[in-house]
Amino acid sequence: PIYLIAVRGSKGGVGATVLAVNLAISLYQQSERRVCLVDGNLFGGDVSLALDILTSRSLTDLIPNLHALTDDLVAATMVRHSSGIDVLAAPNELERAESVTPEQFQRILEALCTRYDFVVVDTASFLDQNSLVVLDMASIVLLICTPEIAALKNAARFLKLGSEFGYAVEKLWLVVNRLASSGSIVGSDIENHLHYRISAGIPSDGAAVVQSLNRGDPLMTTAPKSPVGRSIQALALRLLEIEGWAFANADRKSTRLNSSHV
Repeated sequence: PIYLIAVRGSKGGVGATVLAVNLAISLYQQSERRVCLVDGNLFGGDVSLALDILTSRSLTDLIPNLHALTDDLVAATMVRHSSGIDVLAAPNELERAESVTPEQFQRILEALCTRYDFVVVDTASFLDQNSLVVLDMASIVLLICTPEIAALKNAARFLKLGSEFGYAVEKLWLVVNRLASSGSIVGSDIENHLHYRISAGIPSDGAAVVQSLNRGDPLMTTAPKSPVGRSIQALALRLLEIEGWAFANADRKSTRLNSSHV
């Protein structure tokens, strides 16, 4: 694709899946390019739940044919969401999830990268070999945390790990969800504590997000003009611009830009 985007929560419950789902949809809405959303949390992914998708198909259906993945087979395994994005679900059965090797997962992602302009992968908050495959392949890693101590502690650990892996600041973005919520740690203190710049902040809007999850209706289709929706749109636009493309909202005509960095 133009690139692969990994979305990783510093811990569970920080809203990484909500952001991954809505970011993928916003990328499609603002670019009208081919966008794929992969549930990379093989042991407990909630992408299908967030999009109200009921399917028995999953990425493990591709494994027996890794030697010859055809366009038809990939298309038959994906689920087309009404928003316009294609979704590759995590397996429902624990045994099938356990059987996926890092080599197989990488082959699947590589196959998707030849067929889509953007591949957004919602990864698990814990680190295993399959998660590391996604992080290493990604052009951009969005580290999602919330402005509270436990999430920031884990974010600090991952930022240190990312530095050890050689991830540049242009690759590893810190995204603070529920920023400036009541009683939370302020952005400047977060940056001072982590010694890392916040790339994007998403405001708190618990009621809208919970309603969206309970209904399986993503915010980008039900409330795109909400504060959360506008923030995710702005993040998507920045990602589009980094690759040198801007898309006019009125006529969707693309204009080449000079590459920029975060």
